Amino acid sequence: MLETFIKIAGVVGPALVGIFKLSKARQGGRDRILKDIELLGTLPEKAKSRESLLQDIDRRVELMIQDDLSKRRNAFEIWLGAIFLLAAVGQGYLVLDYRGWWWLLSVSVVFCFAMGITGLTQGLDRVERDDKGKHIG
Repeated sequence: MLETFIKIAGVVGPALVGIFKLSKARQGGRDRILKDIELLGTLPEKAKSRESLLQDIDRRVELMIQDDLSKRRNAFEIWLGAIFLLAAVGQGYLVLDYRGWWWLLSVSVVFCFAMGITGLTQGLDRVERDDKGKHIG
């Protein structure tokens, strides 16, 4: 039982780590703006670079606000992807643990895993969407 869990975690784990890195990358932009604001506070009032740094910070904050208002995720695709991944894990357990004729489920495992990863990556992507949640552009 433990061996089966380790095998399944070895396949699903890296996919989940990749998905969670997406949110960390978004946070990095905010951290950079905060560091630039701290840098702006240390510059003398008469420095030539102060105005250009202030304009750059203002531009990035404005872009971030526009992104927050216009881009969103699709919860339906996220949940559907998670359900397909759970189905792949459950079927993978049956294939790896019981063997025998259960190997016939391996085609379904691959299909469910591919659909789950696709649903999660498309649903978690922050893009402009219409009222139904479909990608615009």
